[in-house]
Amino acid sequence: MAASRHSAGVLACTITLLGTSALSGQTIRGRVLDGAAVASGVPIAGAVIVLLDSLGGRVRGALSGSDGLFVIRAESGGTHRLRAEMIGRKSIESAIFAVRDSIFHTLVLPPEPIQLAGLDIESARRCSVRDQVARATHVVWEEAQKALRAESIVRQAAIYRFHVAQHERRLDADGHDVLDEKTRYLTQVNDDPFSTLAPDILARDGYVHEEEGDTWIYGPSTDVLLSTGFQDTHCFALRQERSKPGLVGLSFEPVPGRRLADIEGVLWLDKASAELRTLEFRYRNIPQRLLRGEYTGFASFRRLDNGAWIIEKWWLRSPASSTRRRVTSIREEAGEVIRIEAIR
Repeated sequence: MAASRHSAGVLACTITLLGTSALSGQTIRGRVLDGAAVASGVPIAGAVIVLLDSLGGRVRGALSGSDGLFVIRAESGGTHRLRAEMIGRKSIESAIFAVRDSIFHTLVLPPEPIQLAGLDIESARRCSVRDQVARATHVVWEEAQKALRAESIVRQAAIYRFHVAQHERRLDADGHDVLDEKTRYLTQVNDDPFSTLAPDILARDGYVHEEEGDTWIYGPSTDVLLSTGFQDTHCFALRQERSKPGLVGLSFEPVPGRRLADIEGVLWLDKASAELRTLEFRYRNIPQRLLRGEYTGFASFRRLDNGAWIIEKWWLRSPASSTRRRVTSIREEAGEVIRIEAIR
């Protein structure tokens, strides 16, 4: 998942979230069990375990293994909680504990499934997903976050080696036919698919920046999507389309009156499983000095057999050339994971 950045009106973005690199400090251990068979001690693999500080802030994350076990390193003392999450299941939190205490934490995920089918699509709209007014929107957003956190933990923990095909393409004006293409093959461990700026910078200054005489366009990383700045500057709503009968969308767009270059898009989730499928986004308020046309991006997500999540495919598109009246071709930079190897 190669990092890349593009100038002259071509896009740059990332998918990242919660670091899990090795830290000095206390080791917190535990196991996640299935509430549907807790008496038999059935473990759950691929659950996201998040360490919360005394204020409820997220500190570190890990995934449970095939035996349900997890290990998290706390970089500081004080009181904490653990939160266990799994897509399609209700989450559970532990009691408050002191990091210095030697406790083996057993977290039992409730058996009740999360239901996305039948949500009230029409009324589920608000201008902050942190607001509890539109409960249906909140439910979909919670499920999307679980997949984003799981993907980030897998990548940051460096537990897989990804074999990636990276493509540079020129497409026709409709984006359907490939006019020319160059492909290179890379092997990576924990690189982001794209690169971006800090969420607070994007919220404050927008997604188009002048840097040393070049124009750079940045996109929505998962830490951007989950940041307070992004959520406070965008309105959210549920969406459905006839062309996507099994999916429910969480759409986002800039709040009314926001004039900066910004993004709008949709996170699409499976109604039956609550699994995140794709992210689609496009840019608004692109400066007049850039080529006219659509500036868009896409990422698809995949759940591995052990419950881990990865970004499997992605692309970024921008107008490559144009006449005064129309775009004549589109530049695309794309990537896909073609093979995965476990490192440990």
